[in-house]
Amino acid sequence: MHTPNSPIQFPLGTEGPFYRLQMILRLAAEDRPNVIRRAAAMLGIAWLPLAMLWIGQGVPEHTGAENIPAESVFTHAATYARFFVTVPLLIIAENAIRPVVEGALQQLVIREVVPPSRQEAFFRLLLAALEWRKSRWAEAVMLGLAYLTAQLAMSVLVTEPHASWMHTGARLTWAGAWYAWVSLPLLQFLIFRWLYRLFIWWRVLFGISRLGLDIQPAHPDERGGLAFIGDSIQAFGILAFAFSATAAGAVADFIVNEAAPITELKGFIAGAAVFILLLFLAPLGFFVKPLYEAKDEALLRYEGLAERFWQAFDRKWLEAPPVRPTPDQIAEPDFAALTDLGAVVKAVREMKTFPLTREGVLPLVTAIAIPFLPIVFVAFPLQELLS
Repeated sequence: MHTPNSPIQFPLGTEGPFYRLQMILRLAAEDRPNVIRRAAAMLGIAWLPLAMLWIGQGVPEHTGAENIPAESVFTHAATYARFFVTVPLLIIAENAIRPVVEGALQQLVIREVVPPSRQEAFFRLLLAALEWRKSRWAEAVMLGLAYLTAQLAMSVLVTEPHASWMHTGARLTWAGAWYAWVSLPLLQFLIFRWLYRLFIWWRVLFGISRLGLDIQPAHPDERGGLAFIGDSIQAFGILAFAFSATAAGAVADFIVNEAAPITELKGFIAGAAVFILLLFLAPLGFFVKPLYEAKDEALLRYEGLAERFWQAFDRKWLEAPPVRPTPDQIAEPDFAALTDLGAVVKAVREMKTFPLTREGVLPLVTAIAIPFLPIVFVAFPLQELLS
């Protein structure tokens, strides 16, 4: 049985068949996640064979009537972004986000935002979410989707007229075969695995928002006392960076190897950035309804109280015979209470019904933007940027 003082354990990123496989292979242990070792192992599986197979086989230097140089695995920006940035970060994120997420959940109990009468349901919700991580069916579906999307992507790539490290015509190179059947499915699986866990997080926040939270509309954080939930999304900055790096790598590949102008890709860049941002901001919308209802009820109650107080104040100080308050009288409790009550009413009226905070969203926006900055310097000369 949990108590407000007992720490909440919510390892969202771990467990599941894939994690158990890593434990069997001694890449991880119950008490030692060994994220660096596992990240290095994933990088070795995904990229090192590509380089070795490319060196062993290669492709012709020039192909086709257009005399286009064959693309090398060592000049493929998307490959570096996917396997040197995204894959390791998806592993490191398993433990990186845990302290902040657990801290936010702990605050819900410590501050009694989840009322004591609803805390048993709250802990049942968390335990159910931890069980969802272990689903073999879910990871089997994700593995199937990873191979399906990888093969669809490769079927599009082999239609390109010029050769690359992946293919010569419709025929895959050795490195291309490894990429199609191992590297790309591994990347896709890790992404789908995290999308599934984000779905679990969404369900947790949805369930919490329906627990009858004790919201304080006059709270100084201007979000009914739920600003710490908005702050907690900064924990997902490492995931936002990983997803953004994959998108930025694809854009860089088109610009460097396909000579595509960045103006043709701005729609993709904007769409990718918005999609990644919404992955982490959207579940905050589950709290709009309880916050709005709490604000609406508080306004009726506090403004009704303020109206009655003003009427009593007017009768005492302004009705005939007129009384001109002296400086000493202005310091009396009536005037101080009037000021305090006005501040409370103003705080309730200014309360936000979407618990987004600057401290939460700025790290996410920064993490999404950083991978795209090198593309800007590649696409536009420095002199042009300065002008």
